[in-house]
Amino acid sequence: MKNEPPLCVDMDGTLIRGDCLFSAMAWLLRRKPFSFFFSLCAYAKSGRAAYKRYLAENTNFDPTTLPVFDDVLQWCVTQKKNGRALWLVSGSDEIWAKKVAEKLGIFEKVVASDGHHNVSGKGKRELLNNLCGEHSFDYVGNAAVDFPVWESARFAVLANCPKSLAAKARKKFQVIAEIGQEPKTINALLRAARPVQWLKNLLIFAPIITSHHWANIEMWKSALGGFFTFCLAASGVYFVNDFLDKESDAMVHIKKQRPVASGELGELTALFAGIVLLILAVLGAFFFSLKAVLAVLFYIVVAIFYSVFFKKVMVLDVLILTLFYLIRIFSGGIYAGIDISPWLTSFAAGVFLFLASLKRIMFAGETWRGFTKTLPKRLAVIGMLIATTTLLGYRYSDQAAELYSKLDLLVMMPVIVLIWFVWIFRRCMQLSEAKVAVDPFTVVIRDAWSWLALSVFILIVLFAK
Repeated sequence: MKNEPPLCVDMDGTLIRGDCLFSAMAWLLRRKPFSFFFSLCAYAKSGRAAYKRYLAENTNFDPTTLPVFDDVLQWCVTQKKNGRALWLVSGSDEIWAKKVAEKLGIFEKVVASDGHHNVSGKGKRELLNNLCGEHSFDYVGNAAVDFPVWESARFAVLANCPKSLAAKARKKFQVIAEIGQEPKTINALLRAARPVQWLKNLLIFAPIITSHHWANIEMWKSALGGFFTFCLAASGVYFVNDFLDKESDAMVHIKKQRPVASGELGELTALFAGIVLLILAVLGAFFFSLKAVLAVLFYIVVAIFYSVFFKKVMVLDVLILTLFYLIRIFSGGIYAGIDISPWLTSFAAGVFLFLASLKRIMFAGETWRGFTKTLPKRLAVIGMLIATTTLLGYRYSDQAAELYSKLDLLVMMPVIVLIWFVWIFRRCMQLSEAKVAVDPFTVVIRDAWSWLALSVFILIVLFAK
């Protein structure tokens, strides 16, 4: 195969996950937002190629951190072993392309944008025709922008192509190989939205349940609207957080599989999706009341500030995690028009301080913010004590006397809750020792004994009523 024409391999989306241009833009937006917006003005004035060179020279974005498609890389390695000359041909700037080529060590030549010429689409075809001659090279690509290049190539190789695009390419070009899988952007968006976390928003219904307004349909309708707006807000915040934490998530074993950290979902795509969902959440709250809008906005602001600042501050990050749960409960009261009882506030604060502390234990290493795991363990115990003593005190309150006829049954509630606390604490410690990092909320949801404890708790309430 030594006399074969060069095999020209596209980089962004073909060989590596993501796009260097968008990743560099995201890098700049995360660290220097004002510079990012000024750079867009330079882009409008100078063009795409010059903008790529500006980003390559003025950011510390490292393209070699983007994941490589292993199946495409192995196919290229096999071709090289068979004697093919491999060229890396990219629309990204030459500075980035050379770094990737140097890391992989299989390419004999790099052809890329140079600050003056944008090597993409027709521009890439013209350059390859000048270098090799028409139909004197084979080309590996992945997108519609590669069609002009395939038109001048001898053979086409499809890598990670959508099914519809692959079908069109087969009709127009002589395709000799298809590598990789179709991108699953919708699937990645759904996973990044974390729908399982929407279960936390069920706390919005807590004020209706605890105030015994079980038959008030209007309250349930309003609370249901709050549930959906908070689901939109929560998913929007997750998208924005994944954008902000991309580099740090990529270095954490359990988090690097997330769609944004793994390169499966583009960083700017995630940011755009997050902004759209946050806007929809605020607009949805407008249908209920100004207080509802303020509640959603407060949640969004606290969540974003937590991601940027608060989670780096010892103890404060656990308190903010606890606050997220309490915001949902108070927002449920706002949507349903119910004043939140101080008993519910105190009990919820204890339970969620317990869960937030366990989360820090589960996701920390041997130390947490420079401290051993002893500190979050103590916070978890404090949460236990707050919740159980609140339930015990509630038994002797005037509010309980108004709602329940069999007050002595309520004494069983702190006992059931304490047993549940001990069980979940023990279960999470076992997972932590096994180095299984999982959200304690997920542990609770999947735990059969937790559901049994909840069922017993509900029966106590019903019989005491």
